[in-house]
Amino acid sequence: MKPSRALQSKIDALFEQQTITEEDYKSLNWKEKLLFDEKRNSFMGELKGEQLSAFLDKIECTMPLDFNEEMWELNHDKICDYINETLQRCRRMPSKSEIAKKTGLARTTVYKHLNSFTKGELYKERDERFKLMRQTIMTALYTKCIHGDVNAMRFYFEVMGLTNKNTGNNIIATQHNYIQINNLKLSQEEIQKLSPEQLKQIEAIIQKT
Repeated sequence: MKPSRALQSKIDALFEQQTITEEDYKSLNWKEKLLFDEKRNSFMGELKGEQLSAFLDKIECTMPLDFNEEMWELNHDKICDYINETLQRCRRMPSKSEIAKKTGLARTTVYKHLNSFTKGELYKERDERFKLMRQTIMTALYTKCIHGDVNAMRFYFEVMGLTNKNTGNNIIATQHNYIQINNLKLSQEEIQKLSPEQLKQIEAIIQKT
């Protein structure tokens, strides 16, 4: 059903304001909110760059509670993807202005994100999720070690900070096709013959060095 002229005029006037407050939005009835949301979403789909950034600042108080989180995640992924692409393709770090131009984000959005993203709660939440995945990766890596994968064991020792580490008389060294602990050398074939219990004992010895 097409909205009345009076309703349309009220919503148009609202969008002409410099800022739309939470009170402005809450004062609308359900029909007015429906038309407001449709018009807001239409603007968000059409605007880009600086214009979109300015519009988001205007209607920020009218957005759902999880909107800022979703926008942060989206902007973060766009910025990271372009940085990664440029590093692989051009072997250089792109400038902030270049990132803004290529991602379609406002320069102020890119500057603000890069200058403060590690200080925000959303970054801390994402970092916690990655920490959870690190444990999963280390478990998968350890499983490969248990099955005698020399490369996995070498990398595991490196991650644990145990490779070529000299504390007292204990020296752990890794080579391309074997692992050496003190004067004991374990080849790929020898490691594959070890039982999981024996490999766990080796790990326990290494953890104490």
